[in-house]
Amino acid sequence: GWAEDPGMDVHVVVAVLAVMAERDFATRLLAGVLGIIAATMSFLTFSRGGMTAAALAVAALVLAGGGTRETRRRLMILVGTALAIGYFLVVPWLNDFTKGGFDKRFSDTETSRTELARSDVDIFKRHVAFGVGPGMAKYQRLTWEICQIRSDRCVKEGSSHTEFTRMLSEHGIAGIVAAVFLATLPIQAWRRS
Repeated sequence: GWAEDPGMDVHVVVAVLAVMAERDFATRLLAGVLGIIAATMSFLTFSRGGMTAAALAVAALVLAGGGTRETRRRLMILVGTALAIGYFLVVPWLNDFTKGGFDKRFSDTETSRTELARSDVDIFKRHVAFGVGPGMAKYQRLTWEICQIRSDRCVKEGSSHTEFTRMLSEHGIAGIVAAVFLATLPIQAWRRS
């Protein structure tokens, strides 16, 4: 369904862009309402990373988007109002609607992904130079021999969901170089703008 769409966070950012760019009040209002609905739907999927990324993108838009001080001030007031509505109205409603599941999901930051990321760092420490190869980190957690015995051949075995740690474990020093290049891209884009 619509609530399971992993791109719902992107809809929030697009709605904020529409609110910032459109001149017509009705269009801006509609975009704002749709953005709030999209944020609510995204929260209902319990997507911590997606909404965090959307919040960071919106913060960057507010800081970089306004041409004048007055425009930036208005955007900050708008975003602050939206955050207050979200925190004091939407979040309590979501917590009641999910019978406490929302609060539990967002207060517990230790997940199996955390354990996989730690495992990736340990694999990197053992294979610093070249890593273990693309897609092979999961076989460091469970050996190739064990995967040949299992009926599913470890096909469903989890790889790290954190690409930065997986780059390290699977590519070694080349993963570090790639991470440095990825980190410099937004800095270069900001300097050019």
